[in-house]
Amino acid sequence: MSKSFQEYYDASAGLALLSCMAKNPRLLDESQYSLNVDDFYPESHRLAFQLIVAAHEGGANKIDLPTVENIVTNLGAEYITWKEHHIDKLFANILATQVSDNYEYYYNKIKKDSLVRNMAKNGMDMSWLVPSETMLDADKKSRMEREYSSLSLKEVGERIEQHFLFVKDSYLDSQSQISTTYQIQDGYDELFERLGQEPEMGLPLYGKYINTVTRGARLGKLYIRSAASGVGKSRAMMADACMTAMSSYYDLASGKWVSTGAAEPVVFISTELSKEELQTMATAFISGVNEDLILSNTIGFGDEYSRIQKARSIIKESKLIIEELPNFTTGSIERVIKTAYFKHHSKMIFFDYLGTSLGVLEEMKSRTGTNLREDSVLFLIATRLKELAVQYNMFIMTATQLNAAYKTDPIPDQSLLRGAKSIADRVDMGMILMNSTADDKQALEDFCNKNGIAVPDMKLSVYKNRRGAFTNAYLWINSNKGCCRFDPIFATTWDYEPIPLDDIIPVIDGGEGSV
Repeated sequence: MSKSFQEYYDASAGLALLSCMAKNPRLLDESQYSLNVDDFYPESHRLAFQLIVAAHEGGANKIDLPTVENIVTNLGAEYITWKEHHIDKLFANILATQVSDNYEYYYNKIKKDSLVRNMAKNGMDMSWLVPSETMLDADKKSRMEREYSSLSLKEVGERIEQHFLFVKDSYLDSQSQISTTYQIQDGYDELFERLGQEPEMGLPLYGKYINTVTRGARLGKLYIRSAASGVGKSRAMMADACMTAMSSYYDLASGKWVSTGAAEPVVFISTELSKEELQTMATAFISGVNEDLILSNTIGFGDEYSRIQKARSIIKESKLIIEELPNFTTGSIERVIKTAYFKHHSKMIFFDYLGTSLGVLEEMKSRTGTNLREDSVLFLIATRLKELAVQYNMFIMTATQLNAAYKTDPIPDQSLLRGAKSIADRVDMGMILMNSTADDKQALEDFCNKNGIAVPDMKLSVYKNRRGAFTNAYLWINSNKGCCRFDPIFATTWDYEPIPLDDIIPVIDGGEGSV
């Protein structure tokens, strides 16, 4: 098996696999087997695979030589290729090959070689796994070939992953493994000089007082805003994503278009909502037009129509990227975040929302050999999100569902998080979005009457605020879910004592203002 990495291919296994498919084309429909033309190496085997697929798609239940010859004759110029590669003789050989009923065995051998070839094709040196054609040590070469032959497809994949993790840890991440010692005064004056010029603030999030409380979307931080099902956590998250990704939005209170001062590259990771659902939500937020009108196409040609047309232009010019991850794993989340950073140059991540999936449960079982409890899985995901936020100096916002205690528990803190209250240990900002209760409305009635305002229909509980003074308190909110608008109007403690707040708005590239 002495050959270049690009030529690694077990021809006998390929012949056997093709024979299995020719005799039982329904194997091509099995979802656990994924084959493509590049999995076969000699051109003749590739052509044979394509012809078997074509015959199967044409309805053949069993493939013989006349069937494929008929397909080839209809291919015109490709008939010459058939003759050049002696496919007629190859097919005769394929059909004559006696194979045991072990399709999976041949499949794994072919996919394993295909993986090695693909890695080599992309410039990876695979000499640590399979011997190169120039290796002179015959004993070592034979030993490596035997060991490689004994490995399953999964084991080869794991070895490749481990190899590159070793390289990454040895070089790319070596600095993160070294502790650093400072004197308390190191960089002290520079810190105050920087804070004097650039206070600790991130990009603006949506809503009055929100940036006062959170200091905006700060880099290197992980925020979590949880809510019960149907309360609006996805809509609130889309509003914040639009605030950082879009250049402007329509302010319903003033009746004017307002600049966000941001328009940054943003990645929105969706675990449940489709692209179309997110697109109409974003349009409703930017335009201030109720999503129901957009979905039913009952807008007319007045002011709302023109606002939607402008919103569409703003959205099409934005750098808001949607990643759908319905069956996510920690690996796929990490891949999306790293792609956001390196490819899209984004430092703003909105992950809707943190929970468990079949993929992540299987991933954890594969890693640990046991079924982890949901709280352990969620804690590990939150830990990795925080590590990525720090490692790449990114802002990450996510959410969780609430447990049943939110209906009765008077303390709206991390104990209400479904699955794992320990998630709060990893976040910099912990919030819970809830509907106002009858008790809330009774407690706020006098205050609202005195100030001539309606009792808010929602509240945002802030239970953790690293580097912030606002905690164990509520922001009271008037919601307009059809427009993805959640507008805070005043603040109180959890005991309904009013808290005075100034509305701080981060100034970015000239600041917020009418356009």
